[in-house]
Amino acid sequence: MKFAELVNEEFPDGVINTVTGYGSEVGDALVTSPKVDKISFTGSVATGLLIASRAGMKKVTLELGGNDPLVVLKDADIDRAVNGVMNGAYLNAGQVCMGVKRIIVDESIADEFTQKLVRETKKSKWVILWIKTQYWEHLLMKMLLAWLKKQLIMQLRQVPKY
Repeated sequence: MKFAELVNEEFPDGVINTVTGYGSEVGDALVTSPKVDKISFTGSVATGLLIASRAGMKKVTLELGGNDPLVVLKDADIDRAVNGVMNGAYLNAGQVCMGVKRIIVDESIADEFTQKLVRETKKSKWVILWIKTQYWEHLLMKMLLAWLKKQLIMQLRQVPKY
């Protein structure tokens, strides 16, 4: 909702619309509406399948993912498991559908795994970049919105007037 607020500050009314509500009511109306040409959904596999079955011939983009844990068993290569967590949790600041969000570690190796993961996290350039990204996020969003507004204005100027 914050993104929608920022976007709506930069564009004329009606250019960007945010609709909230229950999927069975609002979502189904949007998916089946002949006025909607494109559907983009991020969420569960079950809902994605329902949208795909109801969308007809519309263009559909589905980003479906679960929240399955990364499991580290007692016979695992701990260094390799830590590397997997580093890639899965911090790559793209964790903003991917298959990002590591939960880790289950066998109790017999939990201390060693935790120590190694903490050590690697402290020296990771990705984590430092992620923290810096959070700091600059608001400024970058404003710059992006200004650029998008300029692009929209340029496109509107090219629309013939009747």
